[in-house]
Amino acid sequence: MTPEQESILQILYDQSKEVPWSLLIVDALVENIVNETDRTESEVRSDLEFLEEETNGEGPYIIRSSDNGDRDTIKLSSDGMKYILHEDDEDIPEDDQAILTVLEEEYEEDPSDSWMDVSDLETRASNHGIDIDELNSKVYQLNSLGYVAANTRFGGSQSFLYNAAITDEGRRYLTERRLE
Repeated sequence: MTPEQESILQILYDQSKEVPWSLLIVDALVENIVNETDRTESEVRSDLEFLEEETNGEGPYIIRSSDNGDRDTIKLSSDGMKYILHEDDEDIPEDDQAILTVLEEEYEEDPSDSWMDVSDLETRASNHGIDIDELNSKVYQLNSLGYVAANTRFGGSQSFLYNAAITDEGRRYLTERRLE
């Protein structure tokens, strides 16, 4: 991956930190990169195409979707988030593991209905010392890594976490950490 392609992933990651669950409009992203660098539109779009494809068993690093067919939007995929966070090299932060643990407890109580409403998640997370203001962002990252399934609801120009549940991959992650 080239430094220019990595910088696109970094832009998407930085946006997700500021506004979890948001999608970036492709045309606006391309225009901003062209205006702020010496790169051409075709070079930037070529990089986006590379990031959207699976190569050598890795990727895609970004996911594209259409907003009512009018505007294409993109966000980081699970592989894109792992690439930015270097997830293969180190554990996820303790706060993130605590969120997984809370969701795992909910799963163990009732595997058939393991979805946790955001208000319940906030209460349980605060008992673990997790900053509520950062909860949305943390769950977004765990969702992007594939460790959490999450639903959102729209409010104005943003969407907000509605409920979440741990995935099989998230439970596997916790199991592996406990065995180490």
